[in-house]
Amino acid sequence: VSTLFGYDPDELVGKSQTTLHPAGEEERYRELFEEHIDSGNRIFTQHPDGSDVSIETKDGTRAPVEIHARVFELGGDRLIAGVFRDISARKERERQLGVLHETTRQLMEKADREEIAQTVADAAQSILGYESTVVRLVVDDARLCPVAVTDRARSEMGPRPDYPIDTDNPVSDTFRTGD
Repeated sequence: VSTLFGYDPDELVGKSQTTLHPAGEEERYRELFEEHIDSGNRIFTQHPDGSDVSIETKDGTRAPVEIHARVFELGGDRLIAGVFRDISARKERERQLGVLHETTRQLMEKADREEIAQTVADAAQSILGYESTVVRLVVDDARLCPVAVTDRARSEMGPRPDYPIDTDNPVSDTFRTGD
């Protein structure tokens, strides 16, 4: 509770589970729990409209979660035990995979090496978060020439030079060793 939500456990004792969901959406989450519990489905990550189930931390941050819920009776009261799992990393991997699939389709449609290099630079930025990327191609089996440069690389480093493959420099060394 402390790690995911930012609350001390004592702050939540006796509170409704809707306390943990985004403000203003209490009824939506109450209905979601009732629907899933009544159907016997104990694990849920999405609303019927496909939007993510989220929690709201004590400081107001939203995070997508997977909820494992089970109804039980205690002292004549019907209660719900729920386990919340932060799935932010999973959602990010799914986003990256989607972009990777789209990039693969784009690569197959490109007509020349320069277009392919630009698609690779864009993918490094959008999938891996590499804001400053330079893609080089081998020209005349002798030089590594920049053919795609992200805007940030261009603004931070200016025009990128060619590098002879057979000289000692970080770019050529990386090309030769494959590191």
